[in-house]
Amino acid sequence: MQIDLVNNSFKDISADVEIILVLDKKNIKDDKKILENINFEAKDEEIAFLCESNKIYVGCEADEHDSIRIAISTAVKKFNTTKYKTAKVEICGKNEEANLRALVEGALLGSYSFKKYKSKKEKSEKQRLIIGVTKNDKAFKKIVDDAVVISKAVNSVRDMVNTTPDDFYPAVMAKEAKDIANKYGLKCKIYDEEFLLENNMNAMYSVGRASVHKSRLIHLTYKQKNAKKKIVLVGKGLTYDSGGLSLKPADYMVTMKSDKSGGCAVLGMMSAIAQLNLPFEVHGIVGAVENMIGGNAYKPDDVLVAKNGKTIEVRNTDAEGRLVLADCLCYAQDTIPDIDYIFDYATLTGACVVGV
Repeated sequence: MQIDLVNNSFKDISADVEIILVLDKKNIKDDKKILENINFEAKDEEIAFLCESNKIYVGCEADEHDSIRIAISTAVKKFNTTKYKTAKVEICGKNEEANLRALVEGALLGSYSFKKYKSKKEKSEKQRLIIGVTKNDKAFKKIVDDAVVISKAVNSVRDMVNTTPDDFYPAVMAKEAKDIANKYGLKCKIYDEEFLLENNMNAMYSVGRASVHKSRLIHLTYKQKNAKKKIVLVGKGLTYDSGGLSLKPADYMVTMKSDKSGGCAVLGMMSAIAQLNLPFEVHGIVGAVENMIGGNAYKPDDVLVAKNGKTIEVRNTDAEGRLVLADCLCYAQDTIPDIDYIFDYATLTGACVVGV
């Protein structure tokens, strides 16, 4: 989706469709009777598309970043189902700069679609969102540019997560990290299973040892002179999780391509951090592993020795993420001096349903 800023009277901006974010139903001027008749309450994610007037009304319960981002994303998803080419929206709320960022991010995230495996490739023309602003200066342009970087990084993470395990295994994840490093000027180190064994990373090694796709430890580095803080991002990169010998039921194996989401998020953040030129030193560490079954699989009742010397009794091989992350966290602490913050990106999958 193309995003344009226009500093004109909003009424004079020409577009096929007008998107209206409704922060307060009392402020609705046109189409009030129609919206009442269809019981439009202006709740978050509630939408009303009035074809006769070419208007998309969408609820927005708060003048806040998240609500505005969700609202424009909902509207754009509806807009993308039409054959209209252009839509316009006016910045709403009190904080123009913050809300402009929310509009751009929401629009780009809402326009995302994953069509890699579609048997029929449909060509679609690029749609355009015109944002009416009170001024069109460098500050606004930077807001848009930064929001585009962040949104594209998020959508690239979505692409990685959605890619099937047959096409995205540890070696592919490592290649993705190298490509990001080469494109954005990051340092990249990729370590194989021999490194894991030599450095006593037995927990991570054990999880992946039954797979034909050998594990990789990925370390991306972004450095700035006079960095304000040193930050480490550690991501769980289970490119597929069968559960190991504690095999998941068939229904629960579906969507396990998503068990790499934490690691993919780290890769996406590293690409965005480099493009935004942030004043920090940031390390991105990903344990890229596939948890499979086989004669060499680790087993319940095994006792593994992690990198820090701690022994871990395995009771269930489907609790593999904490083993991978344990060694990755130890690697970070042993390799990178004077860390200010460590952020751990695990993928809870089924456990998030019971986590309150």
